[in-house]
Amino acid sequence: MDDVVGCDGLNANATALSMVLRMLHGDGFAQLIDYRQVITINSLVHGMTCDGRLVVAVSPQPGDPVDEMPFAQGIDVRLDITKESPEPDLQMIVATLHGLGVLRWAPEATRTAMIEDNILPPEVEMVASLPNGRLGLVEVPRLLLHDAEGVRSFDHKLLRADGMLGSPRFLQGVDQIEAFHMVQAMGTDAVHAIHRCVLTGKLTGRVRSHSTERTDCTHVWGQMYCADIDATGITWLHVLPEATTSVFVAFDRGVTTLEDLTGQLDRLLLVAVVHDGVV
Repeated sequence: MDDVVGCDGLNANATALSMVLRMLHGDGFAQLIDYRQVITINSLVHGMTCDGRLVVAVSPQPGDPVDEMPFAQGIDVRLDITKESPEPDLQMIVATLHGLGVLRWAPEATRTAMIEDNILPPEVEMVASLPNGRLGLVEVPRLLLHDAEGVRSFDHKLLRADGMLGSPRFLQGVDQIEAFHMVQAMGTDAVHAIHRCVLTGKLTGRVRSHSTERTDCTHVWGQMYCADIDATGITWLHVLPEATTSVFVAFDRGVTTLEDLTGQLDRLLLVAVVHDGVV
């Protein structure tokens, strides 16, 4: 995994690739828009099959336009996935993923076979198995990621050919929530010290974005908010009255388990103690 996403704190491409893989595997809120019939498909779950195909599932109510869509026929759609920060105290959209492609609703026999073959992500399988559940396969040749460092394009076929889409690349479900709580448990002083160590070069990382737009909400001044955690590192948002800065601190090896994360957080705290004096 280290070779896939990298752990170079100066490599924005590794962070972007990690985000794309996580979003394709189910992170964030997905939406499909049939832009020819002007039908928006919300309340769906999404993820990747074991062999790297993007799938969605939805359970429309009778009379819903989605319930009237044909099976097996290609439908031109726009895919939008929005990922928010786990931070409960400040709503932040950390990335969006977009692409134009084709949706095909699987006929009953195909849906049943894919469920029985156990190749679907658990959430997708659960919704697709409902009495009125639908399973869709989405082909999106080109994906555009918008994040703190700009816009990047990804070729879905190349990602699949390189074997990157077959399995999740980071913690999922309740483990993601636990990871956030572990980061929060480090404490405000430690997080500020780690931030200073990145800016002074004592820890590997980078400034991902900097905005000089004034913030008038006084309760957020001086705060450090956890914007994102992934296999490569942690992104914090530092809010000041006159500026907001997004800072990334890199792990020195890929994180795939909570045990891995514990070791990386201990390392960051150790550096902060040695170089910044935080306890």
